[in-house]
Amino acid sequence: MLRMIGYGENLGSGFPLILNAWQEKHWLKPQLLEQPELMQVKLELKIVNAENVSVS
Repeated sequence: MLRMIGYGENLGSGFPLILNAWQEKHWLKPQLLEQPELMQVKLELKIVNAENVSVS
């Protein structure tokens, strides 16, 4: 109902905004972790500069 009058967003519409913000800050890329046994999807956001992380 709130969406119909302009006070709500579509489901999932914030996800691209999160990805863009993380990319602009050069933080580690967010990860989606599926846990089917729990019927969950977890979004892992790390505020760590990706340029300072060494790849092993």
